Amino acid sequence: IRVEEELRKSKEQYQFIIEHTADLIWAMDSRLKLLYMSPSCEQILGYAPGEWDDLTWEDIVLPDHLGTIYSTFHELKKKREDSSVSSEIAIRRKNGETSWMEFNVASIWIDGVLSGFSGVSRDITERKKAETELTEANTKMLLAAHAGQFGIWEMDLRAGEIKWDQM
Repeated sequence: IRVEEELRKSKEQYQFIIEHTADLIWAMDSRLKLLYMSPSCEQILGYAPGEWDDLTWEDIVLPDHLGTIYSTFHELKKKREDSSVSSEIAIRRKNGETSWMEFNVASIWIDGVLSGFSGVSRDITERKKAETELTEANTKMLLAAHAGQFGIWEMDLRAGEIKWDQM
């Protein structure tokens, strides 16, 4: 009875974590059919539980990123052992908005046979926006420095080094 109680408790804890994480946790079979998506699917993608049952990767992933998805699964299948891969992909939410996801997927092999895949995906849209803004700001700064015919330098007092751009 104690073992059953511990097993029940462990299952409840696992279920609580899955249902309350902000990341999207998912599972699919070896043919890439979605079997499970955590409740965070509604917040991240806009689909309520059950609405994702008939979704395909083509419904969610932007066309330019489908190749990344399929090559990721192909790479994992080629390895013929438990392995994982990470990438960044652009997805289409139910409302049509585009978001960026960090896509982490692992293959699951049982007795040499591919059983399926499991994954954790995280919304990185704000990070991608910040990266783009930083790149644009750096480009503008370099253009302004070049146009103004001045350079940018920094001094590392500990190392006794001076670094400057080559305008």
